[in-house]
Amino acid sequence: MDTQQKISDRIRELLKERGYGVKPFGEKLGIYNLGRMINNERNWTLKNLEKVAGALGVTVGSLAQDFANVPILLDVKDAELFQFPQEIKRENALGWVPAPIPVEEIGSLDKFYAISLNGHPHFGKAVTIIAKKDTGLQAEDGDYVIYCCPKGIGHIGKVKLFPDKVSFRSINPLGPYQDELLDRGQLRMMDRVAYIKYF
Repeated sequence: MDTQQKISDRIRELLKERGYGVKPFGEKLGIYNLGRMINNERNWTLKNLEKVAGALGVTVGSLAQDFANVPILLDVKDAELFQFPQEIKRENALGWVPAPIPVEEIGSLDKFYAISLNGHPHFGKAVTIIAKKDTGLQAEDGDYVIYCCPKGIGHIGKVKLFPDKVSFRSINPLGPYQDELLDRGQLRMMDRVAYIKYF
């Protein structure tokens, strides 16, 4: 499969996941031939890919990634608290979710895991969060992470980085850590979210 086809298939899947029609989505972005690009009747331009990726909340690079099956370790209802996954036991998977994994990451596929969130108030619909173990130190401002608090409970939130501190804002309205300022070393207790799959 060529890159153009892979990109088109990925965009088609993302539009379907999010419930967007091709024509209205394209018109909203000012790309009136989006359907022709998705059907590979016209080539993608970088400018159009940047618009589409931005509106879908993904990077241009992720549109041409390979897919791999990632184990779903937890199924979290509403905003309930959950046990932080300390290790990935693929044999205990509740199911599997295909996720775009950068080619250079395929060798470390055993470090990826997923958590299904059903009815979570932050997202408003079912999503599956795919994270990579022990990658908190790679987090950037605004990234979603899964944080293991001192009690071993998992908290999903966003981070903001400072020279010697990290601000963690939980997306769980019922939990603690609403703008918690932590030592920068706490990034070691976080797994960076690599991808969010919407249903």
